[in-house]
Amino acid sequence: LRPDWPEAYYRKRVAWATLKKFNLAANAFSEGLRRDLEDKELQIALRNNGLQAAAVTLLELGEYGQAASLLEKLSKEKPSDPDVYHLLGEVKYELKDYEGSVAAYRSSASVCESINFEVLRGLTNVLLAANKPDQVVACYQNMSQVSWTSSKVTTPSQWRFQFFEFLVNCKNLQILVGMHKINKPSRDEHISSYWAYVGDRKKSSIDSGKPLDEASWDIDDVAGCFEYYAELAEGLDAKQKTPITLPMETFKTHVLKEPIGVVGLITPWNYPLLMAIWKVAPALAAGCAAILKPSELSSLTCLELADVCREVGLPPGVLNILTGLGPDAGAPMASHPHVDKIAFTGSTATGSRIMAAAAQMVKPVSLELGGKSPIVVFEDVDRDKG
Repeated sequence: LRPDWPEAYYRKRVAWATLKKFNLAANAFSEGLRRDLEDKELQIALRNNGLQAAAVTLLELGEYGQAASLLEKLSKEKPSDPDVYHLLGEVKYELKDYEGSVAAYRSSASVCESINFEVLRGLTNVLLAANKPDQVVACYQNMSQVSWTSSKVTTPSQWRFQFFEFLVNCKNLQILVGMHKINKPSRDEHISSYWAYVGDRKKSSIDSGKPLDEASWDIDDVAGCFEYYAELAEGLDAKQKTPITLPMETFKTHVLKEPIGVVGLITPWNYPLLMAIWKVAPALAAGCAAILKPSELSSLTCLELADVCREVGLPPGVLNILTGLGPDAGAPMASHPHVDKIAFTGSTATGSRIMAAAAQMVKPVSLELGGKSPIVVFEDVDRDKG
């Protein structure tokens, strides 16, 4: 009845979209645009918005080639729109054009007024797929900066006790955390239930192949470690800006402890979660962001820990889990200029290489190595008793 009325086509678009007929919805929207206002600038803006909506539709339909062509055209007409580049990065990733995807994500970041966490997340996924772990570390570092500064948390201790209590009560991860507040029969029941959930083939091991009793001892230590550093964090916050008395009244001084920055944490296979917590808990208590690289032989429990962090509301990017082989995933952290400290537990040979790489930037390291600590044995010692 009114073939030149744009609103009819817009309503038609909504109807088709409701029926999940996205191609017909996009066509209806385009028809509406062609009949819209005489204002040329508004027409261009509406047209571009329509094209962007069409690109999103094509992306949802899996028509990545058409979506890429549309977005490349839009990027020339809207060179300062970060969303266009972000979408183009997603499409290029689906096409396995990793270089093009990286370029698009970086263009999106360059025109953003502030660092965009979702852009960094997308870029990180592409770099992982393209096997460029050294650049992934840089992305994690930027994500960590964004997370603390953009969150409403002003001190780490504000969420730490909540985090600990969540660990204690977490129903899906009772095997991993919080067992020290549960009596032993109940605790063993939970552990057995978890093994049943994992499956018969894996009953003999969880991540590192430990028997039930030893696994439960480790969990006690994990929970206790979080509790210890949670209380320590409260004490650190309370001591901030404590005045220091000086003999001269001309100067005023006080104590101000600041996080060192982003810390790289590399842990071994034999105590996969416990060793990680020995490093993660003090790092978070100090207000640092962390990149945890667990052993490639036992990464499962650390990945589960990441899920716990997400559920409890730890700001995204504060704790990052980077899995993979040491040379591919761990080595770039030791030499990366934006990782401010390294804590490593493992072999003496690997620790030596990490120290050498960190020394190039005078980066502090903490090393717990097998065989580096000497022992003095005197001649009169009873070796059998020893």
